[in-house]
Amino acid sequence: MDRIDPNKIKKENCEKKDRYETYDEANAVRVHLGYTLSIYKCDVCGGYHFSKRLI
Repeated sequence: MDRIDPNKIKKENCEKKDRYETYDEANAVRVHLGYTLSIYKCDVCGGYHFSKRLI
């Protein structure tokens, strides 16, 4: 039976998302687009992504 590698899943999920270098960059995009999503620092790539959680 193949085991699921959680690190591989996290990396694959990270690669599907838009990545922002800084929190301020992500926030500027969020404001510009009118998003109400939270921003979080990714422990995989070190960048910032939007989460599914609302602010």
